[in-house]
Amino acid sequence: TRGTFVVRREAEESVDQSRIVKGVEVTRSSIDWLKVANAGVVKPPQERYKILKRLGSGAFGNAFLAEYHGADKKGESEMYVIKKIPVKTLSEVNDTLVEANNLSRLRGKKYICEFKEAFFESTANTRESLKSFLGSMDAGLNFCIVMEYCPQGTLLDVIKAGANERKGESRNLPPLKIIRWVWQIAQALKSIHNAKLLHRDLKPSNVFLDQDGNIKVGDFGISKSLNRSNSLTRTFVGTKLYMAPEVAKHKPYGSACDVWGLGCIMLELMLKNDVNSRVSLDKIDPKLLKHYPQPVVDLLFGLLEADDEKRLGVDKVISMADFMLAG
Repeated sequence: TRGTFVVRREAEESVDQSRIVKGVEVTRSSIDWLKVANAGVVKPPQERYKILKRLGSGAFGNAFLAEYHGADKKGESEMYVIKKIPVKTLSEVNDTLVEANNLSRLRGKKYICEFKEAFFESTANTRESLKSFLGSMDAGLNFCIVMEYCPQGTLLDVIKAGANERKGESRNLPPLKIIRWVWQIAQALKSIHNAKLLHRDLKPSNVFLDQDGNIKVGDFGISKSLNRSNSLTRTFVGTKLYMAPEVAKHKPYGSACDVWGLGCIMLELMLKNDVNSRVSLDKIDPKLLKHYPQPVVDLLFGLLEADDEKRLGVDKVISMADFMLAG
């Protein structure tokens, strides 16, 4: 009952029509698939999942905790997160497909939220939506991206919990715990960048913790696929608070923008509070970092180097973290 969908990225600089992922083929043939599903001949994909509760919402749509009930179910309880994204135009369809396609390219990579499948939700309005699929979809469709569930929340939850604790020594995270998370995020970034992708929105709320407390980088909603011949882009996107200086200045940027995001995360973990990380590091009160060894502070400064050409590369971050973890 599952087809495939091919990403049509008219606005992307790099187009790979041969890449496919689980879901529905997004060409005219996908309309036929959805018509069949809507008529009840094929079980709609969303019926493989039982929605348990809403986890959150944002500009993208809503995220739900769901239990899987498909024929290939492996255990008694398979839990996933379903991100439902309402789409009304072909441009919005393409944007969501780019996200799903980018996620599919990272399947099986450690420290990245595992992508299961993606599909258009078949609803009572599907038929009307399909009539104008290539134009304005007034009835709208929901595009669903299914990801692994990380029960321990996000690094933002860790930061908020620390900010609410009483002031004192006990509110600081152990340095090695922070370094371990930094190492894991850097490993995720290495996989992302090796796949010729940029995350572009690395921040605490997009970094999840699995049942064992390990990092899982997620939310690839504004991720970017790069040309093989070009490692830079110029699009002004991201969350302002975590935006690298070169992005904020509308300059061409590359993988170093994600390293800056990692630096912002590290700084917030060290201070256990939301921080305007665009501020110069020389304006940060040294007393705030006094509980951390100098190598940890040096790593932080290297991540938050304003000059993207001098900023630490992912491999260097990994080697520095390796050294500290080994010691």
